[in-house]
Amino acid sequence: MILSATNITVRRGPRTVLHDVSLEARPGEVLGLLGANGAGKTTLLRLLAGLDAPEAGTVRYDGRSAAGIGRAALGRQVAYLAQNGAIHWPLKVEEVVALGRLPHRSDAATDTAAIHRAMERAEVLPFAGRTTGTLSGGERMRVLLARALAVEGRALLADEPIAALDPAHQLDVMELLRDVARGGTTVVVVLHDLTLAARFCDRLALLAAGRLHAIGAPMEVLTPGHVAAAYGVEVVAGMQEGEPFILPWRRIEDGGP
Repeated sequence: MILSATNITVRRGPRTVLHDVSLEARPGEVLGLLGANGAGKTTLLRLLAGLDAPEAGTVRYDGRSAAGIGRAALGRQVAYLAQNGAIHWPLKVEEVVALGRLPHRSDAATDTAAIHRAMERAEVLPFAGRTTGTLSGGERMRVLLARALAVEGRALLADEPIAALDPAHQLDVMELLRDVARGGTTVVVVLHDLTLAARFCDRLALLAAGRLHAIGAPMEVLTPGHVAAAYGVEVVAGMQEGEPFILPWRRIEDGGP
């Protein structure tokens, strides 16, 4: 599924959260959304998921609007993982993951197989019978990722899915998202870790103050100048085993370089 946002503008009172943003996410790739806090990443992701409507501009799914596809059909095609990992009821893990199948109304055998695949891929099968209140923040996020995977949609949109995870599970989740994309799914992920973004994303979109500052291949976007403009920090970049890394090194003070 090709997700396209064209000339998107969103205002919250007197503040313009997104201003004339256009981008496209494609099947088979991981598109990372980057930017400082308040840059508009979550707002843009929710628009791509069809959860909110822009004040100006359009969002299209293979050229069709959300209204043209229909809410139920869109729910089967686009999976959304919100940030923070909130689960408001004391459900068992397997029951939470099963919620991802609600848009499908499939037969029991099909749903059970999809739920099992999702739990296996997110590595949450060992605590399938536990209630969500007994989970750590990282475990809870992986359960919610499994719920999104259970949709088996054509697009997967994830908002900071590695924020609560330890380094090993951060790598696991990024590898999983890349594998999902390689299977033909369109993956859009909001990230703060620049090194993981550079390593696992096919393209990056860097937002700054509600505008699309740069979009393209990771190391074309994560230049010292672009990072300084978006985050106000200097970076150290290099290569390890043929893959790039980039580390925020120091703040750029007012009047500094």
